[in-house]
Amino acid sequence: GEDQSKIKKTLARSDVFVVTYDDGRIYDLNNDSDDMVTDMYAMMARFEYKMIKKRLKRGKQEGARKGLWINGTPPIGYKLDKEARKLVIDEEKYPLYRKIINMALNGYSANEIAWALNKEGYKSKRGLLWSPKVIRDILKDETHLGKIIYQKFKGDAHKDRPNTYKLERRPRSEWIIVENCHPAIKTQEEHDKILELLESRKTVPMRARQRKYPLSGLVTCGKCGRIMRMRQRGNSIHIRCGHYDKFGNLCTNRGGTAQTIIDAIHEKLKEYRELTLNKIENSEGNEGDNIRKDIERVLKEIDKKQKALERIDEAYEEGVYDVKTYRERRKKVSDDIEKLDDELELLQRKLKSAESMTDTDRIRIIDEFFEKFSDDLPYEEQNRMLMLILKEVKWTRIDDNVDIEISFH
Repeated sequence: GEDQSKIKKTLARSDVFVVTYDDGRIYDLNNDSDDMVTDMYAMMARFEYKMIKKRLKRGKQEGARKGLWINGTPPIGYKLDKEARKLVIDEEKYPLYRKIINMALNGYSANEIAWALNKEGYKSKRGLLWSPKVIRDILKDETHLGKIIYQKFKGDAHKDRPNTYKLERRPRSEWIIVENCHPAIKTQEEHDKILELLESRKTVPMRARQRKYPLSGLVTCGKCGRIMRMRQRGNSIHIRCGHYDKFGNLCTNRGGTAQTIIDAIHEKLKEYRELTLNKIENSEGNEGDNIRKDIERVLKEIDKKQKALERIDEAYEEGVYDVKTYRERRKKVSDDIEKLDDELELLQRKLKSAESMTDTDRIRIIDEFFEKFSDDLPYEEQNRMLMLILKEVKWTRIDDNVDIEISFH
């Protein structure tokens, strides 16, 4: 794939030979025949890898249908009987699991359960503090009903792996569900009641999130970094940090009015406009044009170095260089090309960023904001206009001392 091609390119540039483990044969990736042979070996290895994965998957599916545990680490309340490959009750963790279930049935939210466990000194399976998500996952887990569920998801959860499908939940009809595989430690009635309670709590926040205020999604807490909440009180909008830590303590950053921030935005935006105008007047040219010139320069340098490599290869073939000199000179030029490739990649990223918004665009958007923004506009329209000019607003208030940090696009 892409990674293999990059590795081969690097090895070839550095004049590194590849030695196979089984027969000790040496391959020179600058030689077309050797390069083709390594590609064939890689293709066969890839095919074998896919076949092994397929056999492993089939084995797991068969194991799941027989009621064997094939899903990795057992959930809380169970441990694995390795000989029987079945789950058995973990007498040490069972009381903690029932504590979580009973708290949920008594009306405690996932947040409240996590806070209580952290305050009482309980640790999760990984030895970490409890989080609401972990609690919700435990409460919804059907393994505790005595079932084994396999093939619930498809894709890959690793974001940094290229060429993988995004992790997605399959329809329940595609799951492999096997009943009565191990002792149940919650009843179906308890499970249904908990799901009902979780679902009922979900509707209130969803309704609350539907309303947009002028600064919705733009103001972060200067103490904990979370997005601050908005609430209408009479004719004014108030902001506050509603974030609780893992022990249920509310963030100590005090709130204020949205109007205080909007006034500060107007003042800072006037200064930002002046700075942007000065930048346009004093700059030697458009930022994007300057970056394009640098890209053109680097491309010419790479072309020169590539031709230098060709000349070194020709000189070696004609017997001008011995092997040691050839390798030293080739390595030096290859290293130069690699550095230029890195510089080119950086410049291309800069160009992409510069082209997203020019200084002229910024002035146009700022002028439009001053001309059209007013309290009479619907909140959604005010929010849209603020989103265009603002990158972030940080609010910090200690006693009566307010600090507002504003950054623009």
